[in-house]
Amino acid sequence: MAAPSVDPAALVPGVPEMVDKVAWDQMRAMRKPFITVHVDAFYALLVVAFFHVVGVILAEIRNGSNLISATFTGKKLLSSPPEDAE
Repeated sequence: MAAPSVDPAALVPGVPEMVDKVAWDQMRAMRKPFITVHVDAFYALLVVAFFHVVGVILAEIRNGSNLISATFTGKKLLSSPPEDAE
């Protein structure tokens, strides 16, 4: 990464004169696909999280199961005894 006349241990961030331009461009070209995949995966995860939250809210409204409140309190209100209760 260091220019031919520069000691690699003496490299200073933000000083373009100390960096070999060709090596820098090659490194950036190699990293570009990985950065693109990383950014795309981030946005895909945001979309999945959004739909997850929407699904939880819809389930809460449709079923009235108190899923969200039970998550915080640890107590779920049941309209009838559970089927597996003895």
